Amino acid sequence: MKGPESTRLAKDIMRFYLRNQHVAETLEGLARWRLQEEQVSRTVRDVQAALEGLVEAGYLLAVSRGERTLFRINPARVEELSELLAEAGSESPNPGETGPQRS
Repeated sequence: MKGPESTRLAKDIMRFYLRNQHVAETLEGLARWRLQEEQVSRTVRDVQAALEGLVEAGYLLAVSRGERTLFRINPARVEELSELLAEAGSESPNPGETGPQRS
């Protein structure tokens, strides 16, 4: 193994196999697992940055619930947000659309 990245990756693979001792996987399968993990991490960072910007701009409200934060639209800014999106050429959301569902 060479360098800290290889060491970290090797440790991640060892942890994967310790958690999933019954699994046999190909090189390609392990690489796909790793890419998916990295994509989720990047996506979470990107969404967090976007949410922080929307909260700072006042379009969303952040509500703490224990260790979690819930985000919701700021009712006082709905009309302004609708106009902003219309000017940008975005489609208006369907009236019944609720976005991601928690299970």
